[in-house]
Amino acid sequence: MLQNKTNSKEEEGKGSHYKCAVCNKAARACEVNNNMPQNLKNLFHPFANEDDMNIFAIVQFQQRHQQRFRNYLDRMNRSLKENKAALLKRRDVAKTIYQQLRETRAERKQLEQRLLMVKKRYREMEEKKLNQSRSHNATESSKLSAHANDPRLNRPALHKSTAEQMSVNLSGLKGPRMPPPAVFKPNVQNNSIAIASFMQQSESFVFWN
Repeated sequence: MLQNKTNSKEEEGKGSHYKCAVCNKAARACEVNNNMPQNLKNLFHPFANEDDMNIFAIVQFQQRHQQRFRNYLDRMNRSLKENKAALLKRRDVAKTIYQQLRETRAERKQLEQRLLMVKKRYREMEEKKLNQSRSHNATESSKLSAHANDPRLNRPALHKSTAEQMSVNLSGLKGPRMPPPAVFKPNVQNNSIAIASFMQQSESFVFWN
């Protein structure tokens, strides 16, 4: 079938411009019918040998165009095979990519689940640390409170000064006491009597609690 006719039907007899379907080149051509010019009609004469026509030219013309058509068919077959092989190869690549995509999706889902587990474990550890810290602080506070409320630490005697404690210890001693300082004043008439009395009492001087 001829394609891409450019001129009107009146010019068909002279040869219109067409694009060859075999070589994709522009050429002057016409339909094979009785309206062709005589020189072209002779090339397609079915009985060239009967009409004393140039059989060699007719056969050469037809063989040449048949060979071109066969070459075109061969090129189309090779192109078809190449395209089919490329299509199969791309299909295999697409299958591989699709399989990798499925594996990647499964791996991503596993990683997401693992990430959720890690986050959950991290929150549990943080809550455990926080609870331990609160429990430790509460224990220390209770210890301090119990220590502050200990009755043994709140006795008045423990809050007295050192001088008061010494005074208490000295006041707790029982036994004969020292005579007042006035007894040992010099030039006192009863000095010798007081000394003798102190010596007698010192023999029985005993400390006891």
